[in-house]
Amino acid sequence: MNQRAYIKRLTEKFGVDQCKDVHTPSNESEKLTKLGDDDEFVPKWPYRELVGALMYVTTCTRPDIMHAVGEVAKYCERHGKIHWIAAKRVLKYLKTTADYSILFNGKDKGELIGFADASWASDLDSRRSTTGYVFFLHGNVVSWKSKRQPTVATSSTEAEYIALYAAAQEAVWLRLLLSDISVELGAATTIYEDNQGCIALAKNPVYHARTNTSTSSITSFATRLRKASLSLSTCQQKR
Repeated sequence: MNQRAYIKRLTEKFGVDQCKDVHTPSNESEKLTKLGDDDEFVPKWPYRELVGALMYVTTCTRPDIMHAVGEVAKYCERHGKIHWIAAKRVLKYLKTTADYSILFNGKDKGELIGFADASWASDLDSRRSTTGYVFFLHGNVVSWKSKRQPTVATSSTEAEYIALYAAAQEAVWLRLLLSDISVELGAATTIYEDNQGCIALAKNPVYHARTNTSTSSITSFATRLRKASLSLSTCQQKR
């Protein structure tokens, strides 16, 4: 399942169909920020239209660009040249990887597994962190998200826990949905996380006083773990 034809139309519409290939959706060495008082706001560029099209692609078939699209989407109200270049880079990446597809083959084990992560204080304007998670069923991607967290986390552990809790909520919803359509999941859904402090917090609610994380969310998570609908596992971090 892919959007190759739609991506081709977008590249032609926004004039990047003849550009050189780009192999990453964003340049991690360049962080986007709000325009300063002396920076030029360029409303004539079809920025919102491009971002909207990119959001449609990432929502349907391309989880690999969700973080990059989320970053450029923050500047729809007031954008400059640097934001326009970043948005077009995502489209250039889509041109390069237009054949990337989500494949549903049903050959792998019928397990629902997830991965959760957070980027602590990654928003340079608000210092808010970013939540990210992805879920696989039968080895195929079925759910994904990259979203700025609603509050400022005071530590990387807290940011990771907020992301993990969001992933846990999604896992519970997915399990209920699969149950409603008669898809059997025998084992608990494993969520992989790379922060040991976060895992300790989820498994031992007594630690909640050391963070600003709400007691209710920690208690809810611990209950799910005890009922065996969810389990946690350490995921090795790779850079």
